Amino acid sequence: MTVIAKSKAEGPVIRLEKYELPEGWILAPLCDVAKPSKEKIQPSECRSSPYLSLEHIEANTGRIIGRGTGADITSTKAVFHAGDVLYGKLRPYLNKVCIPDFDGICSTDILVFPKSKILQSQLLKMFLSGNKVVRFANHHMQGVQLPRISFEKLSELDFPLPPPAEQQRIVARVELLLAGVNAARDRLAKVPAILKRFRQSVLAAACSGRLTADWRQQNPDVETDYRLYAKNSNVGQQKKEPVGPAKGTFEELPDKWHRVSLASICADIVDCSHSTPKWTEHGRLCIRTTNFLPGLLNLTNKQYVSEETYKKRIERLAPRAGDVLYSREGGILGVACIIPKHVELCLGQRMMLMRPVTNFSSEFFMHVLNCPETIAAVREMTGGSASPHLNVGDVKQFAIPLPSVVEQQEIVHRVELLFNLADKIEKRVKAAMARTEKLTQTILTKAFRGELVPTEAELARREGRQYESAGVLLERIKAQCKPKQKTYYLESKTKV
Repeated sequence: MTVIAKSKAEGPVIRLEKYELPEGWILAPLCDVAKPSKEKIQPSECRSSPYLSLEHIEANTGRIIGRGTGADITSTKAVFHAGDVLYGKLRPYLNKVCIPDFDGICSTDILVFPKSKILQSQLLKMFLSGNKVVRFANHHMQGVQLPRISFEKLSELDFPLPPPAEQQRIVARVELLLAGVNAARDRLAKVPAILKRFRQSVLAAACSGRLTADWRQQNPDVETDYRLYAKNSNVGQQKKEPVGPAKGTFEELPDKWHRVSLASICADIVDCSHSTPKWTEHGRLCIRTTNFLPGLLNLTNKQYVSEETYKKRIERLAPRAGDVLYSREGGILGVACIIPKHVELCLGQRMMLMRPVTNFSSEFFMHVLNCPETIAAVREMTGGSASPHLNVGDVKQFAIPLPSVVEQQEIVHRVELLFNLADKIEKRVKAAMARTEKLTQTILTKAFRGELVPTEAELARREGRQYESAGVLLERIKAQCKPKQKTYYLESKTKV
């Protein structure tokens, strides 16, 4: 049958879409097939009970990834039982829906749908997790800082209800199909961490000389020309000597490499000690440490300052392409990136600008600052501090491995090739993750169109038996739930 719009006394039923409803199914308002429990409990009555908040439910997957106890709470909470459907009504775009296999209590920002004689809990979870329901909830949520969807609004949705036996077959089929999809998603979810370790391993090999060991064998006559750095340090006189707080880093280097201080390979070092600027809607670009990613200045989110502020901030040194930026304070500590070409900017705060001397590769310098050995040294220097930061003097004494200029270029080239490979894999993984989500939603859509399993009507005809349609079931349950009409008798027992 073709689904058409109809109305209820309390308002219109919201149709998700029009499609042929399978024989034996009925389209019923959500409030007719599932209603949230009103059971609540006080903190003093449930100190040992498992407690679930929204942070314990993984978005989109419905997995329970943690739990607290009743001892953690200080206000009234909702009660749930094993097999109930829990629906996160706060920030519904997070799509947090789960079915716990234990009794407990939960946040009142979670709607608890008890097990029902009409509807399989898993089928309700699948319905509430569908993209169309998520979009509906997002469109109708109320509140700015803490947006929520009410059950009164959700109840306007209509639910495609199959007969009971068909519900069981649909749930079994969907769970089987999603098991494969979820297994693929779990494997894909591990790849970003693997790629992160891969990039760190590449940098570790690059800055220790292992990445170009074969290149040095093929180019045995290449030496570092220390005259290039004579104006900045006594590089030629001190080979592999420990320097400052960075002692213990880069101690095992190839024979033709040297170990020098950061200050010795920089023509200029500027510490940005400015206070927070007055931001403007338009003007000159001013970057913050939140724009820093390892090896990348991310300018997706731009902020601006006035021309006057810009000029004041470039008085000491105007940033230019190829300068290395380094965050030395705050939540993004010890991250280096390079100013790209054709970008004019000034500096925010809690950062340093370092301009390498001529013939020292900015890219190689940046890789050294981002490599695991330098990061470990930074952690050691800032560990345990309530407000972690690096002193400018300490940064200037960082140990920097010094290969020849041509080997620096070769290292940068090889790192770029390997990072590009990692980037391509990352893009493919993101695309594959998107496909798994699309496949999940396709499976759920087909489930609620009756396209995954034979309908109960088809099986009944094939087997020559009768069956109870969803409409008949719904009316029967409603009749059972209606309160019995009281009968009053006179003293003579005459029925009135």
